Amino acid sequence: MRPGESRPHRASSEKAYGDDMASPQKGDPSLDVGQAGEEIRHLLGDSSLGRILVASSGKGLVSILMGEDEELLIEDLQRRFPEVQLVRGDGEEDRHRLMLVLAFAEDPSCGLDLPLDVRGTDFQRRVWQALREIPVGQTSCRSAATCSSPRRAAPPSRN
Repeated sequence: MRPGESRPHRASSEKAYGDDMASPQKGDPSLDVGQAGEEIRHLLGDSSLGRILVASSGKGLVSILMGEDEELLIEDLQRRFPEVQLVRGDGEEDRHRLMLVLAFAEDPSCGLDLPLDVRGTDFQRRVWQALREIPVGQTSCRSAATCSSPRRAAPPSRN
């Protein structure tokens, strides 16, 4: 950036930390970022937390993104699923899913029981499952090490 230039606003779902977990890595076969022709439906709504985009595949919920700018949220979704066709959800099921997510955003104690289409590396899936097991309103001191892959043997030293 040159002096005096402003940085474009990024959707709040993108954080400086964690971008590596949110961004598909080209050539990484362990990530399922969708296939050409696959359809992901999305719909946006407003909450006290800001705009919320809810996206789902035929299998279930794939993403909930939060931000202020609808265009940036849709661009973020397309970046996360570069091969898929994004379609604005206009069906009753899409509206119902959005209403459940909006209600959950306002009152997490009501829970959110929707089918999920979890995508990511094996490690990411284990971390997300561990996070889902933490009851609403509670914290956990569980470290990522408890979700880690079995350690590989260190190469023999050359003395």
